[in-house]
Amino acid sequence: MTAKLTGGIGLRSFGSEVSGGKHYVTLLFGILGYFALTAVRIPPKRVGLYISLFFLSGCVNVIGDLAPYVPSSLYFIFAFFPASGYDMEGKPGTIDFNARFAGVGFMGVSVFLFLLSRYGTRGIFLSGRPWRILLFGLFFVSIFFGGFRSLIILCGMTFFIQFFMEGMHRTKIMPVFIFAGLVAVTLLIPFANKLPYTFQRALAFLPLNINQVARLDAEGSKEWRLEIWRDTYPKVPQYLLLGKGYAISKDDLAIASSQSFSYASTADLVSIAQNYHSGPLSVLMPFGAWGAIALLWFWFASLRALYLNYRCGNPTFQTINIFLFSYFLVKVVMFLFVFGGLEAGLPEFTVIIGLSVSINGGVCRPAPAPASIINRVEKDPLTRPRFQPFYQR
Repeated sequence: MTAKLTGGIGLRSFGSEVSGGKHYVTLLFGILGYFALTAVRIPPKRVGLYISLFFLSGCVNVIGDLAPYVPSSLYFIFAFFPASGYDMEGKPGTIDFNARFAGVGFMGVSVFLFLLSRYGTRGIFLSGRPWRILLFGLFFVSIFFGGFRSLIILCGMTFFIQFFMEGMHRTKIMPVFIFAGLVAVTLLIPFANKLPYTFQRALAFLPLNINQVARLDAEGSKEWRLEIWRDTYPKVPQYLLLGKGYAISKDDLAIASSQSFSYASTADLVSIAQNYHSGPLSVLMPFGAWGAIALLWFWFASLRALYLNYRCGNPTFQTINIFLFSYFLVKVVMFLFVFGGLEAGLPEFTVIIGLSVSINGGVCRPAPAPASIINRVEKDPLTRPRFQPFYQR
């Protein structure tokens, strides 16, 4: 309805004078992705394989970091695995001090989440297999090579929620974690400015003494986003009843392609590109209050389903169910308060709930009480309800 009332779904690649249809297509495929995942239940004996393939496929991101270091004859590779672009500012074939290896960072996130989903915190630290702890620590460190603060926050929050949901705080390993944390903090405070540039940038959200270049880079990114939010939030009320939609008119495209656009304000740029770097704004501006209501309903229904699958599902899948609930909850928090966008975020949400439904064969419910227990309760005057419904009288 929003698309119909705000210019339609235009795809300039198909000759339309209105652009912006890509956003609608992405949302549509994100929704269809849920039904694709849940169309057929994952065979119980194949759950481990499917989860491995799903998360470890993210390791191919590392190929994008090779762009500055491969000969031009191999550039066709990046038509399939896009170059990250963060490490291409220096001379070709050299590693710049400020290079950010985004692919390595995303590879670290992929393996980190895979280990949590496959083994859980108990399976990593209490299984008696040191190689799991080594891999877990190694790939967590590799996340820092991307220099993204949001990835560190995402993985840290997911780990701690799963840690407590699995009851690890009541085990003998809790004092070990406390001691290791104190040691890490003790070493990090004096030596933070000696770490690689990307490590310092990823830790810029903490009050540490880091390199001034890394601090300014991180702060500049934060201030740029805050400026976008300050310019955009006053416009929200006018789009609450009818959202702005994603349509980009021919005039807006002309402004964007003109030379004078380089002097446009951040607000003008965001108004055309609609890349608000804020989850709430990415919902309220294009779809108004109705989009916010729909998304909140979807979150509530998904969290309820994930919780029921964790509480009532097959004990064999308890680890993955705990992980999916923790991961979805962290994604919601990140979307609301750290960084997010509806176009990219909705497919991530639908994939998580889709995996849960496909693994568990739907939404699990508490098992009904045996008939013998029900009969005993009805016959016992101490446990029988004082007021019975009329249909039981």
